[in-house]
Amino acid sequence: MPGAFTAFREVVYRGELRPHEIVQARASLGTCLEALLSSPLLADLVRCAPHEIVPPDAGPLAFEPVPGHPAWAALDLAYLHHAAESCGGRIGAPTWCVCDVKSGRPHEDDGLQLAAYALCLATHYGLPATGGAYLGRAVYLRTGDDVWFVLGEAELAAARETIRRDVEGMRRLLGATPRERLAAGRYGLAGDPRACTRCNFFALCEEEIALRRGALWEPR
Repeated sequence: MPGAFTAFREVVYRGELRPHEIVQARASLGTCLEALLSSPLLADLVRCAPHEIVPPDAGPLAFEPVPGHPAWAALDLAYLHHAAESCGGRIGAPTWCVCDVKSGRPHEDDGLQLAAYALCLATHYGLPATGGAYLGRAVYLRTGDDVWFVLGEAELAAARETIRRDVEGMRRLLGATPRERLAAGRYGLAGDPRACTRCNFFALCEEEIALRRGALWEPR
């Protein structure tokens, strides 16, 4: 169900970490920390004056990129990027850059996520784009990749449309009963219901799953 909305991220977690998962997390954190300390990102930050760095906030930032459609963003970092050569000359420096440091692997929606962060940078902080565009930077600690995005008006417009569509979709979801959601066929459930109880979104789907397990359950 949550996959129906790009902007709908992890909001409920009812699971518990098992001992082997703690060991795995500790090993992963060590690898990620080493990668972060050797990342070119730190060298770029050294070029910045203190007022040119927007540090992580204590919690998600509220912003409204589309009237009547509020959104929240948890920026890892934003800074005024000075070295045009380090981003492959994609845009002239200095340029405001939104950066997301990731422990996982590249995902097709990473550019869209950074565009939403750029909207937050513009609306919450009032920081302007240079030449009509921001920079986006995704630092993948597990793979060592440092991927750049130019976030112009087309990318920002796509982010606005995604936020508008997702907010409206979630509002419809809140107003529907589990049986109505199920009958509409808009939110596919897992083919194996045993996997659902291990999902971080289980609390959101539990009643719907119970209905499907009854008369409406149809294995894929």
